[in-house]
Parts: sequence; structure tokens; C-alpha cells
Amino acid sequence: MGRVIVDDTDSGIRYTGPWFQANGQNDNLGNFGPPFQRTSHGVNEDATLSYTFTGTGVQVIGTSQVTPFGGATDPSWECFLDNVSIGSKPPISFAENNWVFCQADSLPDAQHNITLRATVRNQNTFWFDRIVYSPSPTMNLDSSLILIDANDPAVTYGPGWQLMRDIGTMTQQSGAKATVTFSGTSLKWFSLIPGDMPHASTSATYSVDGGTPVTFLLAGLADGAMEPYNQLFFEASGLTAGQHRIEVVHGGNRQTTPLSVNYLIIQNAPLPAGSTPISPPSISGLPPVSNSTGGATYNSLSPTGTVAGSTGTATPGSVSSSAERKGASTGAIVGGVVGGVIALIVVILLLLLLRRRRKRNVMDQELNQEKPSPPTIIQQFNVPTNTSISFPAGGQQPFYPQVHSGPGPGAQPEYILEYPSQSTVPTGPPMSHNSLYSYSQAPGSLPNHSTAANLTSQLLGSSKAKEAGELWQELPSHWQCGLPAASTSHSSSNATGKDAMRHEDCGRRLSPPEGTGELPPVYTLT
Repeated sequence: MGRVIVDDTDSGIRYTGPWFQANGQNDNLGNFGPPFQRTSHGVNEDATLSYTFTGTGVQVIGTSQVTPFGGATDPSWECFLDNVSIGSKPPISFAENNWVFCQADSLPDAQHNITLRATVRNQNTFWFDRIVYSPSPTMNLDSSLILIDANDPAVTYGPGWQLMRDIGTMTQQSGAKATVTFSGTSLKWFSLIPGDMPHASTSATYSVDGGTPVTFLLAGLADGAMEPYNQLFFEASGLTAGQHRIEVVHGGNRQTTPLSVNYLIIQNAPLPAGSTPISPPSISGLPPVSNSTGGATYNSLSPTGTVAGSTGTATPGSVSSSAERKGASTGAIVGGVVGGVIALIVVILLLLLLRRRRKRNVMDQELNQEKPSPPTIIQQFNVPTNTSISFPAGGQQPFYPQVHSGPGPGAQPEYILEYPSQSTVPTGPPMSHNSLYSYSQAPGSLPNHSTAANLTSQLLGSSKAKEAGELWQELPSHWQCGLPAASTSHSSSNATGKDAMRHEDCGRRLSPPEGTGELPPVYTLT
């Protein structure tokens, strides 16, 4: 069901105050088109108007032509629905027809009263044009003016038609057809002339009930001109009351201005006795058109577009009605549901993938913690037996640990203390101050515990030497075989005239203590 248009000349509107009627006076204001039926009511002082309707939504529309006055505008207006204020839509800075003054939507399906109160201060004129409301489905609409949108099921489109922004539908294909089925005595076809399409003029035809085609002009937009809205393309009038079918055919092409449709206005009439209503065909090949884009709605003859003299877009508010919402796109709903399901599946798959990856990381960490480290065998430092030991600076370090893997997991490491078995090491002069270390034994002297302690101090440092000496004293005497006793004879002098002392391996091996094993540190000389 469409919406009902109540023109300013309707006898059902109750005017209070010195209202007067204008015919064509405001036709050329702005680019939103002339007032509906080219008539409007004006007043130059405070006044009101009211109308009673039965339905679920309502709009009050007129001409916005105001001047600043004391921080506000003159004139100003306010609307009341059932004696409760619903405020007003703000005016636009430029004079424009087809402007929504106020609106109410989603009302209970019942009888309502809409009242507009105009306030005029400086002898400016307030202009009222029409009321548009969404009727109750049970209302008798005989003799009413019915507005239907381009996406109404009464309009059927053939191949070649497409959406024109969010305003209506259009075609640039030669021979493209659209068919309208309706009941009434007249039909008016309204649309805009798009500025972003070719401007060359062309023509189209319409035929009523299979009759002779009637040609009408599709005037192209002049270069540099703004898009005009609410333009009447053709009117099929003088029809007999009853069902009719109108076919419209485009005569242009892609190089000419397109054939478009925004809304239709039908003069309804009672069906003749005995006639059978024709079920309107369903729309084909096109999604529905959104016709509410701001303070001015195209399908209520109030466009939102480029305003004459401005550089922006007029969007003072938004209006939607039950009739506008009933054309919700089934394809859009299905697409939204399918898209939502796909998005949900993707999210679930991502969560499962993250969970599996996290579980794998935890298992890898547990395996790494349970895997034992292989036991190591530390070989004792190899100490040369020559009288004077010397290593050049930058040479290989004499002491380093040798690590050998044990027999397998769980095996206890074996600690081996041994001295080198080589009998000779090349000797040379004592090392200089930048050598790694240097040690020499005076001729004729034997090393004792004090000498060993001194050597240990030189090699290990004082703190480590003290610990080593205490450990040596605690060892049983038969374990102290690595250090020669005082009575042990020393070897003959070498070529340098100094005694050389050789340590012999006693063959004993120390077993690791119970509990945690300890490994010797790596020492460096200072």
C-alpha cells in the first residue's frame, strides 16, 4: 500500500488564522521542484493548521524560506501529535520547496491529529504545501491521491533497468520497458534529471491498456545546471475508473539522458460495480529502493540533494514510514544471514586452530622438560712436568675441560683425576709479564705442601687456594699420592740447571658423592 497525499487545498485541513492561497508563486524556488499541484497556503502572522487521519506515520511539508531573527529564524514552526509536541525539523539556509517541517513514525494504528503552529515576527511568509501519511490497511482510499515508490510491487521492470543511487531506478538501454498496474483515473510519473549522466535529450513513450504509444520528452540537463528534483515526466489522465496497465518504453541509449522513475501519484477512484481487481505483479530484476535520505524524502516529493546556491547536501533529518519499510529487500536479508553464518564459521575455525597450536606448544614444553640432560665426564687438567713452563701470549690455553657423554640416561657421571703421562715438555726462558703464567722451582729444593699451596695460590687465587688446601688436608694420606713426600728424591737437573719435579699418577679414582654432583671450575692465572 502506498501513502496518501493531502494537498493544501483539501477540505479536511482546518486552518486557523489569516491564511491565503498561492498558485505558482513559489514554483522556481531552489532545485527541489515546484510545490505539489503548484499550490500552497501562506500566512504572515502566527497561525495554526490541523488534520485528522488514521494511520501509522505522518509528515508535514512546505517551503523553507527563513531569515535570521534574534538567534532563531523567522518564520519558525512546531508540530504537535495528539496535543504532544514532536518538535520540528530545522530549516535550510536557502529557499527550497518540498521541505519536511516535522514528522512522526511508528505510530499505533489508530486515529491521530497532527497540528502545525507557525510563528511569524517580521511580516515574512510561512508557506504550507501538503500532508503525507501512511494509512491504516483497513481504510477506504477511494478518491484519494496515492503515492507509490519506484520499488512498489505494482511496478514491473524488464531487462536493462538498474538502481539510480538511493533515489529510484533508471535505464540507458534502448527499448527497455517498465509496466505499472493500478486502479484509478490518472497516473503521474515523477523523477529527477541526473547530472552525472549524459545530458543529450531523447524521448520515451507510454501506452495505456495496449493503446497507441504517446511520446514524451526526456530533456537533458543543461551544462553547469544543478539536478532538478520532483520533475513531472508525463501524466496519463482522463481514464475511466477501474484497473489499468501502462507500459513505458525508453527511446534513448547510453549517449543520452536516461529514463528514470522516483515515484508515481495515482488518483484513486471507486471500482465500477461488477469489476474484478487485478492483482499487481511482483517486481522483477531490481532490489528495492531506499527513498528516505534525510529531512526531505524523494517519495514524498521532498528530495535531499544539492541546494541551489550551496555547495553541500541538504540533510536536515530523516523520515521513514511503514510503507517505506515494507519494501525491505529479501535478497539483502538472505545475503546478510548467509554472510553472518560464513563469518561465524570462520571465527570457529580460527579458534580451533589457535587451540590446537597452543596445545602443541604445551606438549613440546612438557617433552623438553622430561628429557634428561646427558651426563658428562670432566677430565682433569693436564699439567706439564717440566721445570719451567711457558706459554706465549695469544697461544692455546693449557687448561680446558673435556666433556664426554655418558653411557645413557640415568647413568652416574665418572670423575677422573689424572696428570699427563708425557715425560718431557720443551722448556724455555721464563715468561714475560704479559704471558699467560710462569712457574719455576729453585735447584735442589723439593716441593712440599707449602710450595704446593703457593703454586695453588698463583694458579687459583687466594680464596680458591684456601679451599683447595683445606680439602687436601682432609684427604687420607694414602690418597695424597699426587704430591711427592719430602723424602722423595728429586730428578737430576735439566739443561737449565734447575730441578724438575714429576708427579706420578697413583691410579686412584674418586667416585661421585651421593646426591647432586659437583664439577670443578675452570681456572685462569693472574
